[in-house]
Amino acid sequence: MKKILFVILSILIIGSAFIGMVTAQDQYVMKYSHVDPGDPFIGPTPAYCSTLKAEVERLSGGRIKVEIYPAGQLADQRSSCEQVRQGTIEACNISSGVLASLYFEKLGIVDMPFTFSSRETARRLFDINNPFTRKLVEECVEKTGIRILNILPFGFRQLTNNVKPIHSPDDMKGLKIRTMEIVPHMKLMESLGATPTPIPFLELYTSLQTKVVDGRRKSIF
Repeated sequence: MKKILFVILSILIIGSAFIGMVTAQDQYVMKYSHVDPGDPFIGPTPAYCSTLKAEVERLSGGRIKVEIYPAGQLADQRSSCEQVRQGTIEACNISSGVLASLYFEKLGIVDMPFTFSSRETARRLFDINNPFTRKLVEECVEKTGIRILNILPFGFRQLTNNVKPIHSPDDMKGLKIRTMEIVPHMKLMESLGATPTPIPFLELYTSLQTKVVDGRRKSIF
C-alpha cells in the first residue's frame, strides 16, 4: 500500500517587518512559538528550535535574542500564524496547511495525499534554494507579509485509533478521526468513509480520552 506523505510540520515563518526592525535596532527579541514539547531530546521540532536559537544568537553577535515558547504556551498553530502576520510575535513553526488555509492558498499543494513517494523526494523539491520553492516563498511574502524560512518534510502519516484495527478502507467507516482544519486532510478522511473532526493538537489527548474522536493521523518517526 502506498504511503501518504504530507509535507506539513516545520514550516518556519517570520514576519517580514521583523527583518527591517533588526537592521534598525541594536538589540531585538525574537519570540518563537511552536506546539511541540520543549525537550530537544524527544522530538525533531524542539531540537530544530534549539539549534536555530543558538545559530541566530551566534551569527547576530548577540543582537538578536531568541525566546522559544514550546507546547503552545503562546498559542496554537493557527493563532501563532495570525500573530506573526500581526507582528505580535516574530516567528513560529506551523503546518503548511495552516498557512495555506489562512493566507496563502497556493501552498496547499504540499498537503495533497500521494504526492510524494519518499521523504527525500519532498526534501529535494522543497529545499529553500530550489527555484520552484524560492518563487513560492517570494510570492508568499508579497501577498501576506510572511516569509517562509524553511520547509521540512515531517514524515509519512499513520492512522491510529482506539476502536479497531484498520486493514482496509472499509475499516475506516464510522470512525471519528482527528484532522487539522485543512481541506485536503479532511477530504481524504471523508473519501475513506471516516468522519473528519478538526481539533487543535493541544486538545488531542483529552479528546481521545473523552471519545470526542476515535483516532488520529500522525507521523511515527
